Amino acid sequence: MVKIIAEIGINHDGDYNKALELIDSSFESGVWGIKFQYRNLNNSYHNFSNEIGDQSLKYEINRNYISPVDIIKLTSYAKDKKLKVGISFFSPTDILDFGENIHDFDFFKIPSVELSNIDLILNLLEYKKLLIISTGCHEEIEIIDIINKIKSYQNWIMLHCVSNYPVSLFNAKLGYIERLKKLTKRDVGYSSHDEDWEVCIAAASLGVKLIERHITLDKNQKGLDHSTSSTPEEFKKLSALLSNWDEMFNGNEKRQLNQGEKLNKQNLGRSLVSNKHFKIGDKINLQDFDYKSPRIGLDINSIKNYKNISLIKNINPGEVLQKSHFEKKIEIDDYDIENCINSKISLPIRFHDAKSIQEEFKIQNFEFHLSYIESRKKLESSLIIPENSYSIHLPDYISPTELIDPFSDINSQRQMSIKMLDDIKIIAKQIEDITSKEVIIVGSFSAYNSINEFYKSMSNLVENFKLDKLKLLPQWLPPIAWYFGGSVKLDVFNNYEAIEYIKKHDFEICLDLSHLFMCRTTMSDNFDKSYNELIKFSGHYHIADAEGIDGEGIEIGEGNPDNIRYIKQILNSKEQKVLEVWQGHLDNYYGFRAAIKSISKIIKQ
Repeated sequence: MVKIIAEIGINHDGDYNKALELIDSSFESGVWGIKFQYRNLNNSYHNFSNEIGDQSLKYEINRNYISPVDIIKLTSYAKDKKLKVGISFFSPTDILDFGENIHDFDFFKIPSVELSNIDLILNLLEYKKLLIISTGCHEEIEIIDIINKIKSYQNWIMLHCVSNYPVSLFNAKLGYIERLKKLTKRDVGYSSHDEDWEVCIAAASLGVKLIERHITLDKNQKGLDHSTSSTPEEFKKLSALLSNWDEMFNGNEKRQLNQGEKLNKQNLGRSLVSNKHFKIGDKINLQDFDYKSPRIGLDINSIKNYKNISLIKNINPGEVLQKSHFEKKIEIDDYDIENCINSKISLPIRFHDAKSIQEEFKIQNFEFHLSYIESRKKLESSLIIPENSYSIHLPDYISPTELIDPFSDINSQRQMSIKMLDDIKIIAKQIEDITSKEVIIVGSFSAYNSINEFYKSMSNLVENFKLDKLKLLPQWLPPIAWYFGGSVKLDVFNNYEAIEYIKKHDFEICLDLSHLFMCRTTMSDNFDKSYNELIKFSGHYHIADAEGIDGEGIEIGEGNPDNIRYIKQILNSKEQKVLEVWQGHLDNYYGFRAAIKSISKIIKQ
């Protein structure tokens, strides 16, 4: 991850409320941290500084002054938003103005002009916080001198910096980043005063680990730094790219499909479809098959493995060719079924396959995974077995091109979403009338304008369902969702901040373990603690394995080996647990069978 610091500096123009607004904008932009500057006015310019440039700077420094008391208040406000907070000093004596509050800062900064101020540098290094050192305004011999003086310390990083305001493209000298790495023998960063914020992307491609750039609400404001700063919108774009920078460049290993690719392969790819009747014992010939979408069976390439193998199942005209036509199915015995019942294991079903799956697997728990088309249909009571328990998973979509979003500013999208929720309520009530058992409704809600308003609206929606004596559980989400065959980065119900909102609104959630496992890369600081917090609020579970940030819904035991211990713990809970392995219903329920066998084996252990 490339850490981004939005330098507020003096762009608050000495206005406390404006500083608050800049903090809010930085937070909404998704940056890692913010930074202030501080100069004691009595220690800034001596009385004999009469040069035109000196006079201008002296005026700006005085105009933009904020007291240490106010800076500490602003620091507390920013840290409440989980932002890291730093400050630049120009003199060791200025540090004393903060007293014991100096420990409130997460990092310190040596501005370029003070690179040679070894007293200041050594003073700040002793606080054992990260010290960021800019290299602008200095020749290499001076940079090397400082490196040699501080190399025994570990808590510092140097930034390549060209101290022009602004820096034109031809003068960015980004090639010096590699040189600085060799000189420091450690990670380096980049301090950007560039005309174009996109230069930061080029710096990131050269391996910098930290980028600092000024933030402003208006580039046209008067002041020293506004014109070379970025707006919150530009910071949002920068953060969106750099927050996943390391992941963007991974892949130097065995090629694996992400979930979006799997979806597109299925929807756009083709399978072999029989154009004649085959009997058990027959051998197949490609000329007896058409090649049609979707790819839910064997394709032209994979069929080569079965050319000389006899069929163990009949094939009817129009039937998709599957592995199960050649290979024996995984047998599920009474012991496996008993384990599933005792652990409240559930399988996903649709209206069209509900009867066949319930007949095949007598496990007594099932979850309707409805499409937006099915949600509009009337439930046939014959699909519901009174002795069984059911839950419902809301569709992600309300149309081929729109996500469910009952909080949308777009009236048509909001009304269609509300109509879908009302239709689902009717289906849930029908099931409850037949079974006399509670029907939990699970939903993935990911669209939002303001994160805070989203969670408020979500809380109101949950309460709305309670009024109808129904339980709606928002689902824990992955860092990346595969909507419409493409990836969308999500920022709700999938991070540390979400846990705080869950506590605040007392949400009962559906904990999707596969989604949680994919969050391990973004919540690596204390994954176990987050998991233990979340299970306190979990009233329902979805179970599948996962690998990395996008390997969703894989068979249990095929993901990160550490995932099994979390699955084991969940199996001991009293809540319903849905096996959500990818396309488990296809090919004579191969995925469901494999998952049940894996779960049964874990229970036995």
